[in-house]
This record gives sequence, C-alpha cells and structure tokens, in this order.
Amino acid sequence: MKLNYLIVLLMYFVFSLNAQDKIKIDNRAYNHYTIEEIKQMPDSKIEKLNFLFNESFIIPEQMKNKIKKEEIDVYSYSVFRKENERVEVSLTITKEIVSKEYIILLSYKEMDEAYQKIDEKYK
Repeated sequence: MKLNYLIVLLMYFVFSLNAQDKIKIDNRAYNHYTIEEIKQMPDSKIEKLNFLFNESFIIPEQMKNKIKKEEIDVYSYSVFRKENERVEVSLTITKEIVSKEYIILLSYKEMDEAYQKIDEKYK
C-alpha cells in the first residue's frame, strides 16, 4: 500500500515539474524560428517576441475593421522602424500597388524601453 502511495506521489511530482508554466510563444514566431530554437529560448526572449508580434505596432482606428492584429506578421516590417519616431507602413508594397491599409510601428526607442522592462522582470 505504501509503495502505491509513493508511486502516485512520485508521478504527481514528475507531472508537476513538466507542467510548469512555460510562457506560450506567439504562433507567428514559428515563421521565423525553428521549434528547436524556440524550445531553447529563455522566457525573457519569448516575452520580447510576444511583445514584438502583439504590441510593437498600432492599428489606426480607421483600419480596425479592415486589419486583424493577429494576422499581421510585423517581423518583416521591422526594417522600416525609425530610431525615435513612429512610422506608418503600408501592409502591401509592390512595384504596382501600395496598399491603403497600414500600421504604425513603434520606434526603436519605444521597443528598447519595453524590452528593458521585460529584462527587469527576470533579474
């Protein structure tokens, strides 16, 4: 009887170790990182990526009925960020078409401030 109790207790302990709260990464990260790279990421990096994909841009009020935040993969638009000011970026740019739909990217300075706050949580 004691053995069964110990086995159940041991299984509970192992399960709880494996079920510890790992921060869920935004699915858009899988477009830019391998599963193995994501598994190796510290929580602070995952939080920064989640910030990038969810909070590093603004959908203007007039675009909110046309654009879904969860469908924007802002990773590729980051090349348009400016150091100290926000910038409007068209969502579709080709030789023939510049889309009327756009987002506003936070500046690098704003991104750095947000990333520093995330880093402070893990010190």
